Amino acid sequence: MEIILTHGDLDGLTSAAIVYDVLVCKGEKVSIRIAQPFNLYQALREIRSINKLEKLWIMDIGIDEATWRNTRNELHGILSKGTRIIWVDHHVATLKHFLELSEMGITLLFESERCTVTIIGKALLHLTSDPSFYKKLIIIGEVGDKVRRVGDKDPLYSIIEVLGSSLAYMPVDDAFKVNLIKMWVNEKKLVNDEIVLRAENAIKKLEELLKGIDERIIYSGDKIIIIDLRDVKVHGYAGKIASHI
Repeated sequence: MEIILTHGDLDGLTSAAIVYDVLVCKGEKVSIRIAQPFNLYQALREIRSINKLEKLWIMDIGIDEATWRNTRNELHGILSKGTRIIWVDHHVATLKHFLELSEMGITLLFESERCTVTIIGKALLHLTSDPSFYKKLIIIGEVGDKVRRVGDKDPLYSIIEVLGSSLAYMPVDDAFKVNLIKMWVNEKKLVNDEIVLRAENAIKKLEELLKGIDERIIYSGDKIIIIDLRDVKVHGYAGKIASHI
């Protein structure tokens, strides 16, 4: 059995889809899980309890210094069971621990200039069941991580907007993210009706959040704008709000 533990943004999800496709094509039994840097150690703790885990893929999750000691302990526990760990990332926070990770026996694939799906694409695209489809996912992941741009006339432009909005709608819905990966791999579809509906709901919510936003600006300078949103739930929308100011 192999586990893919990935970040829940477009870079992490598209990266996981490529790895998942390759492993499924090889007949491997694969489980997908979602984590963020601050709760990585908790996800690893759950994984540590699993017996007969052959390989763990950690995708696009940078190291959180505040929880690194706990994370390291859980990694040691997983490695002690004979599990191989492959960590694919582009965050500088992870690179700072390159030597330590290597000495632990973890394989680290790292590139800071692009993003995780770029690294995975270079390594595994030719092994996927449909390279032309996964090339699109690579572009989606790179645009989502802002290391590539596509024009508004590009066929992928609106798809990327819809995917990004669908993830913002309920940012803690990890089951949706796992299902998104499996849809890409099993159906070779970029979006479906549920994704479009979530995106539409996210746009409506953003419009509501933007109402009266000018009255919440407490400081506006040449390089910084401070907005008081302490009494508003903006999880998943802060970046989108900022882009509209």
